[in-house]
Amino acid sequence: MNDTEAWDLYWQSGIINSCVTQSDELVDNALFVFWTSHLSRLPQTPKVLDLATGNGAVVHLLHKAESKLQLTGIDRAKIVSASQHDEHSPQFLSNIDITQTPFKNQSFDLITSQFGVEYAMCTNGTDSMQSVLQEISRLLRPGGIFQLLIHHSESSLLHSNARKRDELAYLLQDGGLISDLWRFSHSDLSVSDLELSGQNYLHTAQIKTQAISGQIFSAINHFIQQQGMPETQGSISDVITRVKAEHSRLKQLCAAAMSEDDLVMMERLAENNDLAIETKKAFEVENKDGTLDLLAWQIVGSKGS
Repeated sequence: MNDTEAWDLYWQSGIINSCVTQSDELVDNALFVFWTSHLSRLPQTPKVLDLATGNGAVVHLLHKAESKLQLTGIDRAKIVSASQHDEHSPQFLSNIDITQTPFKNQSFDLITSQFGVEYAMCTNGTDSMQSVLQEISRLLRPGGIFQLLIHHSESSLLHSNARKRDELAYLLQDGGLISDLWRFSHSDLSVSDLELSGQNYLHTAQIKTQAISGQIFSAINHFIQQQGMPETQGSISDVITRVKAEHSRLKQLCAAAMSEDDLVMMERLAENNDLAIETKKAFEVENKDGTLDLLAWQIVGSKGS
């Protein structure tokens, strides 16, 4: 499974945000303020491009906030929202490399990305970061704005997802529980041996959560009860594919997170592409108890006029 296929499966589930909790009102409000804070700087009928849009979290937010925006979201993955209902609806395009988009020079007034561009920026060191910024500069009109939320290497989001990544890696290790589940589906492992494998996992795995390990054990219990049913092998194969996809997605997420040194490099490369970073700071949300939760880097900049 390649990196893009992992995201194909993820977005096909219908999820809107890849990282932030959709039901958290404080986060939702902070995101709304960030994404709408520079709309007044745009011309009368602005054209907006959302890079690595996923299922369109930013596009849908902006469309709800300001109907006059002409919105387009693109993603390298196959995205669920890849359709256009009418001329006023946002447009979504799948299978688009954000370093080689099909749009003409100076096509957009605002370019956005929420937890997206950093994945493309980290594939090949400074060369990939240079390619992303070069394309943003090519697509922006003079004076146009770019707004980015980027994974922070010290954020709570990164720490929680790194734990999930490690839990999935342990499940997927050679000779581990997922390997034994596959053997069970091909009648190469007995029920008692699969149950023993599960017990070994429970005693040795350092990270065990209900969200991941708990769901795997629930699925295994179901498969044991359905043993011999013709659809069981296909169902097990589907579960294993999704476990591998989620592990791949989280590995990419953790690798893409940017440190302060990475942002210094980004700022230098931006200047080389006629882009000026105006704001470069942590995106923090105040919890109900008054503490601050670090979620991302927020970056705002513009193209020279």
